[in-house]
Amino acid sequence: MTKKGFIAISMAFTVLEMCACSDNNSGIEPTSEKAMVVTKENPADVAVEAKVVSYDSLEDMEKSADVIAVVKKGDILDTIVLHDKGEVYSGYTFSQVEIVNGYKTEEGMGAGTTLRVLENEFYDETTNTVYHISGYNMMVKDHEYLLFLDEKTYSDGEKYYVPLGVNFGAIPLADEDYNMAEKSIDYFNYLSPIWSEAKEKYQ
Repeated sequence: MTKKGFIAISMAFTVLEMCACSDNNSGIEPTSEKAMVVTKENPADVAVEAKVVSYDSLEDMEKSADVIAVVKKGDILDTIVLHDKGEVYSGYTFSQVEIVNGYKTEEGMGAGTTLRVLENEFYDETTNTVYHISGYNMMVKDHEYLLFLDEKTYSDGEKYYVPLGVNFGAIPLADEDYNMAEKSIDYFNYLSPIWSEAKEKYQ
């Protein structure tokens, strides 16, 4: 099956089951087809509730991660949005990041290596709305983040990476880079102790 053939199924799972964001044993993969990257003016922000994998400790995240690295956010590569009967029901964004410091990496990775990372935020032009899966906020270009990443592989062998537990594994190193929707503040407070410990250890 081609990558394009997986679009509808994988995007539905991104919101409903978070397969792309946690354990993906279904064989379903998100598309890597080039999509239009759209601009936005004064969009609405919507936090989309979703079932995600959570972690009780930094140690649990370290064991689960295939890659742990401080990265610098680069360009948006693809924005994928799926509509059904005129309604938005899923989406995601692929971004490029560059490794600044690698702490747990795969062979051949090091400072300067670029990775394709799936982010659980997307902009829909038809509704002029930014959708945040589980309150996730897109990384800011040229800013640095501590990422705990799960490696995924397309059927053709191409790799991409997903932050563990959507928000757990995407840690902004500048506090102002995190502005989770108000309805998710309790969730943010739950993440804070793990994030603080991670930043103290890896910065």
